[in-house]
Amino acid sequence: MATIVTRSGKGSALTHTEVDANFNNLNNDKLETADVAAVLTSFTTGSDAISTDLITVYDVSAGVWEKHTIADAALQGATGATGATGPAGPQGATGSQGPTGNTGPQGDAGATGAQGATGAQGATGATGAAGADGADSTVAGPQGATGAQGPTGNTGPQGDAGATGSQGATGSQGATGPAGNDGATGAQGPQGNAGNDGATGAQGATGAQGATGATGAAGADGADGADGADGSNATVSTTLGAVGTYGLFRETTNTANLTPGSTRTGAQLRYANTYQYGASYYGSGNVSASGTWRLMGHTGIYNGSLNSAGTSTAASVFVRIS
Repeated sequence: MATIVTRSGKGSALTHTEVDANFNNLNNDKLETADVAAVLTSFTTGSDAISTDLITVYDVSAGVWEKHTIADAALQGATGATGATGPAGPQGATGSQGPTGNTGPQGDAGATGAQGATGAQGATGATGAAGADGADSTVAGPQGATGAQGPTGNTGPQGDAGATGSQGATGSQGATGPAGNDGATGAQGPQGNAGNDGATGAQGATGAQGATGATGAAGADGADGADGADGSNATVSTTLGAVGTYGLFRETTNTANLTPGSTRTGAQLRYANTYQYGASYYGSGNVSASGTWRLMGHTGIYNGSLNSAGTSTAASVFVRIS
């Protein structure tokens, strides 16, 4: 291995001489191509290689030299398929019997066996001879215990009533007995007359504000406000159909009497002229308007007492409000 002096090993910057020495040492110890060939040819030639022996392989994907077994390097062919099983060979001759082995040591005593079942009962023995009669006893035996009382007899007939005895003297008054328990509460009496009103009490402190109640349903639209005053130097629009402009229209969807102030959508109106005749001839074109319009006149007819409607009286003046 070449000797190299490093800055970290020396602890200070290298001199020019030390740097040159490092390069010289590397140059002297480098492995020349001819040296590699000489080393390889100097190896002993063998014929006992097996699949687990190691060889040097250059891993192209990793870009490094590695050592591999011959099997891993795929220099040895892949294992061939297993051949068919050969026929069974003939059975060999029976070998001679081996010598008898030594007797093994005696085993431990076995556990005590379970108790056997009880044997059958033997036959009953013959009856013995009767004993001699005992002598008569001259001593009276003890009196037996009293027997249980017999059942009560039936009640006899009632005797005659005796004569009434004279009344005895009045005895002295006995001591006052203890007080009895409180009686039950009586029924509530009628309600008394109402008392006079009491004086007005001092006003209590203001209570905490309650939680905000749920929002009520939206009220009905209020009536349209009055028209505002005329603006100074106001400019009146002359654009057809603009908000604030007027138009002569025929109402097409409702031929009933429409009173002043009624509103209609532009789709319900057609630009008209003053010619109106019957149900088949209308003094209008087929051009509708946009937005919402308010009736500034009247539709229908009035005969002095009755309003009636008709297609001939469906035209009037409207103003666009939105």
